Amino acid sequence: MGLNINSIILILFAAGFIGAIVYIRLRIWRISKSLFGTSSLAEGLKKAKQEAESAPKSLSGMTRLLLPRIQEDFPAFNWEEYRQKVRTDVRSCIADKHDKPQEIELHETEISDYRNSEGTCYIRCQTSAGYRTDAGNWIEKKFETDLVYIQDVSKLPPTQTGIGLNCPNCGAPIQTLGVKICPFCGTGITELNIRVWKVTGTRELGK
Repeated sequence: MGLNINSIILILFAAGFIGAIVYIRLRIWRISKSLFGTSSLAEGLKKAKQEAESAPKSLSGMTRLLLPRIQEDFPAFNWEEYRQKVRTDVRSCIADKHDKPQEIELHETEISDYRNSEGTCYIRCQTSAGYRTDAGNWIEKKFETDLVYIQDVSKLPPTQTGIGLNCPNCGAPIQTLGVKICPFCGTGITELNIRVWKVTGTRELGK
């Protein structure tokens, strides 16, 4: 019994549909093989995600630009000393948040921001670090830490709980920390050594 025109059209349509599926699957296979080295696109995407999670995170490094400004305002500031304090705090943050992973690797630590105005002074730092989870996965994260220039209460007289910075000549308030000359009368300012840089906590950036 011969095929009618409708049957022929249906067969051709089915053949074309199957051919298109085969072509698409072949293209996906080639793309996956080229990009990820595997014939499974899902497996390739999973592998790419794992590689992205295990690659060191890039930082907003502004150390070369900002460090000279910081040292101009605070000549005694030792970046290497405080860099180590920041890295110690990052390591503690990872250990506390992730049930004390056995393996932690710290990469770069950079200054990302600096503010010194209207009585507020801080240095923001970023650190890239990796750690191994309990499941054995290696995770890379970026961490942010602030160094804040704050009053060291331990150096104040027992009866004093706070201190204001004022010009010894005209009594005008000094609003910018680290300033050496009174902006009102030009008198030299000698700041009492009762302020210190302190790490105020580390936070993990992103998910």
